[in-house]
Amino acid sequence: MYSGIRPNQTSGYGSDSLGEEQEHKGTVISISVPFHELDLIEEMDLQARMECCSSRSHYFRRLIRRGKAEKQHAEWSALWGDK
Repeated sequence: MYSGIRPNQTSGYGSDSLGEEQEHKGTVISISVPFHELDLIEEMDLQARMECCSSRSHYFRRLIRRGKAEKQHAEWSALWGDK
């Protein structure tokens, strides 16, 4: 469904393409989806495309960042109130 990394693709964070002298510092995780919820994979791919994410990984990271920001906003709102 998603294409692999292109030879000239950068990380998207303003750095150069990964060269021999640079080492990939990320990690790979595996996510288990139960058989009775396999339709969620198709839904995830659809939502990732709707949010203009280049990969499933990009979509997961975006969801986590969004959740983190919402949690932080809720904490600040509890301390200082909505204004």
